[in-house]
Amino acid sequence: MNWIDKTDAYHHADSSIHQLASNYTQGSLDITISAINLIQQYLEAETHQSPTDYKTSIMQLLEQIKSAQPSMAFIITYFENLSYLLEHSQFTSLKTFKEKITTFHKTFLDRIKNAPYQIADHITSLIPPQAIITTFSNSSTISIILSVLKQKGKDFIVYCSESRPKYEGTMFAELLCNKKIKTVLMTDAELFSSIEETTVLLIGADTICRNGILNKIGTKSLATLADLNHIPVYVACHDEKILSYDKKSPPIVTQNSTDILSQHPANLLIRNHYFDITPLSLITKLVTQSNVYAITELLSTMKNK
Repeated sequence: MNWIDKTDAYHHADSSIHQLASNYTQGSLDITISAINLIQQYLEAETHQSPTDYKTSIMQLLEQIKSAQPSMAFIITYFENLSYLLEHSQFTSLKTFKEKITTFHKTFLDRIKNAPYQIADHITSLIPPQAIITTFSNSSTISIILSVLKQKGKDFIVYCSESRPKYEGTMFAELLCNKKIKTVLMTDAELFSSIEETTVLLIGADTICRNGILNKIGTKSLATLADLNHIPVYVACHDEKILSYDKKSPPIVTQNSTDILSQHPANLLIRNHYFDITPLSLITKLVTQSNVYAITELLSTMKNK
């Protein structure tokens, strides 16, 4: 790929991608929406390039976005779909180029924004009366599902934890309280110890692949404890997060040690990962906008993608 001269609009987009790379407090839906808006804003701000140069610069920005959040299937799916459009479309003018990308963005955004409400419709029947629903980390999809359950008259309490090291679980708890949803916030360790009180473990996911569910570190431990206590584990996510069977999970990146300890002895090794992979065998059902999957059915779907 040939590198073009960078415009002010490009540099602004580039700066925004650096901010996107450090965003580990929002859920993948919100981060993906931010990425799409970033490309759309660049599309609208840049006026001095030819369609060919536009295509080159957007491909470069897409590569950077993919590298900024390598663990998110949403980003991967967006990257692949827009890249395919750019590579296989003929653009006769700058106007038609912008119109095609804008239409793609609108369609993609409408689909992913509406999906949580469709997922909620599938999940409603899985939640028994007076349930204690344990969840983990910060997921806008899960928050929408819980809001819909409340609107439908479901009586439940949510258990969630602070979600160290970024504490995004506290943000999630405050969001639920603002929606008048009964919520109990606790430390991560206490959430694990309280699993026996749980009726249902309901979690989101960043990526679904053949070797498991990639989500916030600690998800695997919670799912293991739930399985040992015969508690159903439901994963709620978009269809777009399901990777084909031939793709393994994205890499789990080692994060900055200062998240845990700002200063430490030179001979102290610190491990800090934001994600882990939960084996599919621990999942009771995967619920998307299109289906409620048993794991055997999910694997078959992956093989047919």
